Amino acid sequence: MTEPVQAGDALRMGKWKARGVGWAERRVCTRCKRSLELTGFTKDSRVCNDCEALVKLRTEQLKTRAGQLKCGIPPMYHGACGNDFTSGVRDAVALWKKRKGGLFVFGPCGTGKTRLLYAIKRMMLPTNRDTKLITVADMVRQLQAAAGSGGKAEGVLIKRFTNYSVLLMDDLGASKMTEYAISAFGDVLDKVSAWEPWYAVTSNLSLEKIGADYSPRFESRLSGGVILEMAGKDRRPRRKE
Repeated sequence: MTEPVQAGDALRMGKWKARGVGWAERRVCTRCKRSLELTGFTKDSRVCNDCEALVKLRTEQLKTRAGQLKCGIPPMYHGACGNDFTSGVRDAVALWKKRKGGLFVFGPCGTGKTRLLYAIKRMMLPTNRDTKLITVADMVRQLQAAAGSGGKAEGVLIKRFTNYSVLLMDDLGASKMTEYAISAFGDVLDKVSAWEPWYAVTSNLSLEKIGADYSPRFESRLSGGVILEMAGKDRRPRRKE
């Protein structure tokens, strides 16, 4: 049975080793990066008590409809998971998760691009990684509203988007992009490419089409990560008349 260590107790423990890791390497939670000395932790863990409790809470939330709605997952995507996709798709996501940086997913409508993003979100939530899933159109609308309010609001919002541990951006090119939209989305893409959190972009358009229609900068940034093509026919269920 593991021995709980309360906040502050670590200061009196001196040096000890668990799982071959010295105390000097254990002073920061591997998830929230806060001091373990202040937050408390379990002796055989490198995660603080708060993060362990949040992982348990989110794991339980994902088992219920109400919990998934609270996590921002629409009913259509409840239960979305890796098993919904082929081994090739799962391998690409595993590579992206290992490498960090960007994931670009493209293909025709209805091939599962948005469902894949929600599956990734459901996978990331229990790990206590700050995850945001938003359409590119909604992101641009929020940035434009912030820009219209004046001051530093737009810069603050861009920073908020790029500070997420996992940023998932859906449907690039689904709606007409104005000159402002191209510039604003380009700013976000530049910053996430530089800081390299996990980020993903989906589109019905290929990289070459995005580069030609919008900006070669988009094509350059997105081509630096894992590229995944979702092929096939529209798999969305059809309502019978």
